[in-house]
Amino acid sequence: MSHSGEDGSSPGDQGAPERNDPVRLRAINDRAVAATQHFRGESREGATFEVMCECPALDCLDMVELGSDEFDAARRRPDMYVVTPGHVNPPLHGVAEEHDGYWIATGPKAVTDGHR
Repeated sequence: MSHSGEDGSSPGDQGAPERNDPVRLRAINDRAVAATQHFRGESREGATFEVMCECPALDCLDMVELGSDEFDAARRRPDMYVVTPGHVNPPLHGVAEEHDGYWIATGPKAVTDGHR
């Protein structure tokens, strides 16, 4: 027996996010890059990293490959996010830069260790 609401949703659907949180994805990517760097034990200079697209689409599973300099440049402001080209939601985000293989989107500011 189905217990769907008037809108067709089931009880388990309540509170489900409508989109991903780019701030959360950015934090996950930052931790993944730091861990990768730690375990590689090599200089960060010239290294490449594969990070998740930080767009708000719930079904996006895209990965973006960046060099360390590119990744650092994408982190110079707390409201910048790495996305696959075209993965921008104009009411919420803008495009700051377009590069081959990735774009830098702007959106809500990430909180970074108390520094702004």
